[in-house]
Amino acid sequence: MNISEYQNTKNLSDTIREYIREKIFLGEYKNGERIIEQELADELNTSRAPVREAIKDLINQGLLFSESNRGTYVLEFTREDVNEIFKIRTYLESTIFEFLVNEDILTDKDFRKLQEIVEEMKLISNREAPYREKVVDFSKKDIKFHKYLWMKSGKKWTIKILFDLYYQLRKAMIIDSESQEDLSEDTKMHENILNHLKNKEKDEAIKILKDHMSLIKDE
Repeated sequence: MNISEYQNTKNLSDTIREYIREKIFLGEYKNGERIIEQELADELNTSRAPVREAIKDLINQGLLFSESNRGTYVLEFTREDVNEIFKIRTYLESTIFEFLVNEDILTDKDFRKLQEIVEEMKLISNREAPYREKVVDFSKKDIKFHKYLWMKSGKKWTIKILFDLYYQLRKAMIIDSESQEDLSEDTKMHENILNHLKNKEKDEAIKILKDHMSLIKDE
């Protein structure tokens, strides 16, 4: 494969980073699989320098890890890892939900935008496609929904922590969604959160979030 067939960003290393990241999310690179710079450079018909830069970024994003004198590998997420990430997310997002309602931040325009994202999630949920592919696409819309709420809160340090966890959250969401039979319940959950926020029912919105985040612990 020539990387020009996949490139959709300004920088070559950005494109390679996105390529590797999607292969991790799609499960084409397995947990613990070694990522070899030269093999990837040959596959993408490019030099090792942008591959090395992309790998370094993915290590910083928590999707790869490197061991001295051994190489670079896909980082495995255990159930404990997922639960810890979700626990952090639940606490931070609960404070965001509370702030948004208490300060009456969200407008009709915001609710329309959030509903549009929910509709996009429904389309993915009902689409005929391999389930893993649907899960990866769904996770993009899932975090798009929550990111919209993060940004509306304006809480810069909370937002920073959540963005630092962005790709770990994506992977945790994918793992969570794969344990379900379909994606319709996730879609319904987001619609319920939206309705409770619209009705200024912060406690109910937070409860739905906490209940959903706790489900994977019972697996």
